[in-house]
Formats: sequence, C-alpha cells, structure tokens
Amino acid sequence: MNGNLVNEETGKTLMIAQRVKLYIPYFEHYEVKADKNNSFMDYIIGYNKKGVPFEIKNIAARYTDSREILDSLLHLNFKVVNNLKYSRQRQYKEIIKWCEKYGLPFQKGIGAAISNNLPIISAEIENPYAEKGFYAFSTEMFFKELATLYNYFIFVLACKPNLYIGLEENRDRIHNKQIYYIKSKHSEEEIQKQLLKYFKEIRFKIDIEFDGERFFLIPTFDNLFELAKYQLLLLYNADVTTGIKECKCCGELFSCVRRSQKFCSNCSPQKYYQRKKRAKQKDGANNASIQK
Repeated sequence: MNGNLVNEETGKTLMIAQRVKLYIPYFEHYEVKADKNNSFMDYIIGYNKKGVPFEIKNIAARYTDSREILDSLLHLNFKVVNNLKYSRQRQYKEIIKWCEKYGLPFQKGIGAAISNNLPIISAEIENPYAEKGFYAFSTEMFFKELATLYNYFIFVLACKPNLYIGLEENRDRIHNKQIYYIKSKHSEEEIQKQLLKYFKEIRFKIDIEFDGERFFLIPTFDNLFELAKYQLLLLYNADVTTGIKECKCCGELFSCVRRSQKFCSNCSPQKYYQRKKRAKQKDGANNASIQK
C-alpha cells in the first residue's frame, strides 16, 4: 500500500509513510443516549464504569500499517447504511460493535480532547454530555462522515477502475452504477481535483521518533476518520493492493490476494461446514421441542 509523490521543483520522489501512530481511547461500554432537547439527535457515549466519566481503558500509542480502518468503515457503510433491512437501533448496535473493536472514532470533533493522556473538555462541537465528563459523539456526525468517506472512495474507483478491493459481486454492481454516473457528470480531471481538495483536508500531527540510527517523521492520528482518509490516499497511490473480504465462516474482515478466497487464516471450509451442520442440528432440536 506504499504510495509516493514527486516533488515538481526537485523531481525527487517523496515517499508517503504507510506506518502511522494512533492515540485512540478505548472504553469497555458504549451506550446510545437521546438528546432531550432534540428528538432527532442521538449520541453514543463511552465509559468503563457506569456513571464514572473520564476513566479511559487504553490511550497508549499504537501503530498500524494496514488498511483495516478504511476497510472496516466502508464495510460498515454497506452494513448499516445500504441495508434497508436494518432498523435504526440495529444500526446503532453495529456502530457500537465497531467502536468496541477499534476505539472512539472522534475526539476533538465531539466535545472532548486528550492532552498528555488526560481528558480535557473542548467546546468545538456541542456535546450535551461534556458537562458530565463523558466522551460522546452524535450518530448524525458518524453517518455523515461515513457517507463522505464512501463517496470519495467511489471517486477513487472512478479514477482507478482496475483497483482490486475484494468486494462481493453485489457491491461491485452498486459501485459500477455509481462510477458510471460520476463519469457521466465529471471529467477525470474534475474528479482528481475533488480528491485533491479532500486529501488536503486530512488532519494529523507529525511526531518524531528515533530508531537507534536515524530520526524519522511519523504521521500521528487521534481521529479514526482522518486515518481512513489517509489510508484512502495511500490506496489511490498503490501500484499493487490486496483485497478485503468478510470471512464466510466467522464474519471477520481479512486481506486476500486472490479473488477466490472465502476464508480468513483462522477458518477453513471444513470449519465452516461443521459450524453450519451444528447450527442446522440445533435448529432441528429447537423445532422438535416446540412441536412437543
């Protein structure tokens, strides 16, 4: 997923860092709260102990060089936005499940920020739970960021039609329709200008680390949507990329290099059919008990 840019003044190639640092807080529990002053606004708050704010599970720095955040958010978009079978409450459950795995998606944009590992209230965007000390983000903001990320992902596919992303056939059909519409309305140059504007809005800090021999710069993120934008930029510049699929057996996302792959490294066809057989036997036993 490494990409590069060429400095027009010097003609030298500048490598874009794939490995990045994250400062993302984790919470053991997330809960949906309705805004009492706005019946159309819901919030998701994070906490570790019921009623105890600001107790963060983990804020230590971690690193990643994978495309996992981008792929998981695009996958979530299909699961909660493009699925008419999902109710709003079921959508919230999927978002909470995502937060439990990856951490709090926003910090500064939700009324809370972190400095020197200590939570500090910020008033950038209204957060009705800030006064009580809870980290919270509006579901409306989450859906808006999710839709924006997906729209620019389609812009990338419009410019890079041969990019292998490992999506299922029905999703490919959706993409093809949207790509056709975009190309009918915009030239490739206009699409690239839109992408350039979007990528220029990526917000991150640069940290400096020492590996024993050299000092080097490392992009540092405290917002997972900003990281997803950065990973989308890397995806655009990639010469060779792997696809991402949902494992047919366990449902987890995994990187694949062949379009025929259906299972992650922890699963196999045998495990899948054994699980399917057990589920069928369980359903049969339940039906038999109901008939009695």
